[in-house]
Amino acid sequence: MRLRNALALAALTAAVPAAPVVSVPLAQAHAQEIPARAQTRAPGCGAAGAREFPVEAVIRGGPVDYPPGGGFRTWDLDLTNTTGAPCGDLHPVLVLADHDRALRPAQIRAEFHDAEARQWRRVTFEGTDQDESVGVFDEAPATPGGGRAFRGFTVPAGGTLTVPYGSRSARAPRPRRSRSAPRSCGNGATTATGSGRRACTG
Repeated sequence: MRLRNALALAALTAAVPAAPVVSVPLAQAHAQEIPARAQTRAPGCGAAGAREFPVEAVIRGGPVDYPPGGGFRTWDLDLTNTTGAPCGDLHPVLVLADHDRALRPAQIRAEFHDAEARQWRRVTFEGTDQDESVGVFDEAPATPGGGRAFRGFTVPAGGTLTVPYGSRSARAPRPRRSRSAPRSCGNGATTATGSGRRACTG
């Protein structure tokens, strides 16, 4: 899995309001594909109807690519509040894609750190019709049944919150081999296999 590029990924990593609008046009192209659970939330700051989103998202560090089957790689997500009031209920959205568009959501293992709850939480991804994987920093704890529900991030007025994130790409499952059905020889007989060769019998 290769991050398309740092700028695109940073642009597509946005805390989504009720009507998905962010400050970068690249992200607007994907607004209709953002999971519904992210579209139902609005940030607790910024002027209603404002064209620019009140929180800027920047990715720092991390690898350029994620080899399938490799270990967890980590990087930081900086959320910067550009307003004069605290911003709460922020649920960033991450969009990932590989060069060949072969990556599937089920292959992605991802977690972010919730400092307030002092625990890591899973990021669940969904596919889009452009073969991208969209994940919301949402409620699921890294350990099933553990911890409280995630209430979103809160960034103080004019401040920056750094969110640690880790992910890896699992190998795609190999297709299951199916046994060949008996093949007709044309005389009513079927093929038989012996010593690695096929021959007609009967």
